[in-house]
Amino acid sequence: MGLLVGPRVSGAPTSSDEVALDTSVPGKASRNQDDAAKGPQSESRHIGVGRADSARKSSEPKIAIPLSEVSKLVANHFKICGEIFGGTNQLEFTERNFEEVFVLMDFSESERENTKAVFDRAATRLRALERSNAKVRKSGPDGFELDLSEVRKASAAIVEEARQELLQIVPDARGQCIAESIEWDTCVYGLGWKDGKSFPNESITLRIVRGREGLATLSHWGRYTTRSPLPSGQYPDDGSPIPAAGLFDARWRPWLSGVDFMPVDEE
Repeated sequence: MGLLVGPRVSGAPTSSDEVALDTSVPGKASRNQDDAAKGPQSESRHIGVGRADSARKSSEPKIAIPLSEVSKLVANHFKICGEIFGGTNQLEFTERNFEEVFVLMDFSESERENTKAVFDRAATRLRALERSNAKVRKSGPDGFELDLSEVRKASAAIVEEARQELLQIVPDARGQCIAESIEWDTCVYGLGWKDGKSFPNESITLRIVRGREGLATLSHWGRYTTRSPLPSGQYPDDGSPIPAAGLFDARWRPWLSGVDFMPVDEE
């Protein structure tokens, strides 16, 4: 199978392994005479993804790419770009992680907007779930840890609903390609690694640390560590407790209200 894409280059020749795309019926899978002779297992099947609202792109060069190769590109993209919802920041749909896929898959404007709406709705539900299901594992002057394992478990239903809605919006092979490329069970809290094995990140640790350049906040989330220096002179390292709520991402403020930290030596 092949997919129509609008490349950044022009005049790209077609190799002997590529075939012309039949776009006479936009959005429908088509087969040429050679395909019919080869049977249903043929790798020469193609998908025309031209659409009425994409007519402005008709003059742009197009090339044929086997869908199996596109699937590899998409899967690798999602592995690199990380989780779909939020990471260490606000729990929201990270639309930027889809931009390259939208271009590669030649998504129409309506498909882009509808896809974004699906994941935005899911993100709203996930934020509410996090607020209700996250548990404080540790809270003291030397640091804070929030357990998100129950949130991740409960998020499976929300994520699955988003996957099904995506397949309804893009019911052709492009939607299947995306759906099969995303690691849905880890797309909320990403992956960590230990002893060569991957596992979902299910907790976050927050501290104020003392380093060579002064005090800083430290957020440790699986494979991610975020370090932000405290304003110079505003928080002297004199043994005084430091209110934590206003120093970390707003996402964690509901659990940090009234919590004071004492600086610890940075490891």
